[in-house]
Amino acid sequence: MYAYASANPPITPDIPLPEEYLGVYKARRRAVAEQLYASVGIAMGDREASKRQTLENFRMFGAPHVAIITTERKLGTYGVLDCGLQIS
Repeated sequence: MYAYASANPPITPDIPLPEEYLGVYKARRRAVAEQLYASVGIAMGDREASKRQTLENFRMFGAPHVAIITTERKLGTYGVLDCGLQIS
């Protein structure tokens, strides 16, 4: 999965991405990004370093075990919500 992600394929989400973040949601998103990157020594605006950090998602951050919960595509958004309820 890491090799695939690092090849920079087109994004094809099952659920549409938000069109934009506004107001408090935009501010919170930026604040979290600043904190995340600062915690791993990445300066805001360093796109290469942030891309490398993003790819760590596909290495599961070195976790010894990972649980991946899936749903049938036919269940659409409701299936995704059900998966979210299982892990919350």
